[in-house]
Amino acid sequence: MFQKLFLIGLLALTLSANQNDIIHFLHPTESQKSLNAILSSISNAQESIYVMIFNFTHKQIAKALKDAAKRGVKVNIITDKKQSNNQFSQIAYLNKYNNISIYTLEGKKSKKGHSGSMHLKTIIIDDTLTFTGSANFSQSAFTIHYENIILFNDPKTAQIYKDYFYEIKKRATTF
Repeated sequence: MFQKLFLIGLLALTLSANQNDIIHFLHPTESQKSLNAILSSISNAQESIYVMIFNFTHKQIAKALKDAAKRGVKVNIITDKKQSNNQFSQIAYLNKYNNISIYTLEGKKSKKGHSGSMHLKTIIIDDTLTFTGSANFSQSAFTIHYENIILFNDPKTAQIYKDYFYEIKKRATTF
């Protein structure tokens, strides 16, 4: 039920949002622009960053989150349980720092016993900026893959995603 309300709310906000408050980045042609926008937004964060990410191997983004946490920004991350154990994952690296809380989430089980994935790719900064799309935080997503990232500069959109972060966090475990 919550997911249906989430999607309906997101659709309504997208349709009513001022187009000046939405920026589309299409990879690979705009990969560097989107990476710069993410890194700059993290660097300018003042209070909070919420991340929901499937695969997190991008060292520059990890360093930017670490630096934000060192400035006192509260960083909260939910990642896929299986991906967090990936040898290239930045999750263990980030888990060492104060102001960073990391949670892992295993998707629901299918009738055949297979686990689904926590497959979101979203970052919310200071309850205003929301980056979301198909791109993982990986080098490949920002160099060779065809991906999309949409930036919403809108507190209402940020709140919808932040509410969803807390909804799925109820099912997550601390890393």
